[in-house]
Amino acid sequence: MQEYTYTNSTNPFFNNLKNFKRILNIPARKKRIHRYNQMPAFQIIDFLELALNGHATVTVQTNDSFYSEEIHEQTGYLIQQPDGQLVLQSAFSRVASPIMPEHIRHIRWTA
Repeated sequence: MQEYTYTNSTNPFFNNLKNFKRILNIPARKKRIHRYNQMPAFQIIDFLELALNGHATVTVQTNDSFYSEEIHEQTGYLIQQPDGQLVLQSAFSRVASPIMPEHIRHIRWTA
């Protein structure tokens, strides 16, 4: 029986290179988001008004664009700037994200 030796497996440089390539090829796992139904425009407007006036914590689910199936979910307090821009101030950190009202698909209260 003939034995085969692989020079790459004994060289630590090649082992590290293989591990590095393996790490790069692993796709990042995304947190699975439950896709809620698209709310009608009048209901989104009502929820926005209540969230802005009540200073309640809300979770906003947005579409990336009109033509994309990608959705994002953010939780925090809604703030309206003097120029009319909506900003979601994170409840867990000091991160503020601009929210475009036309991309909102669902809003819900969070405890």
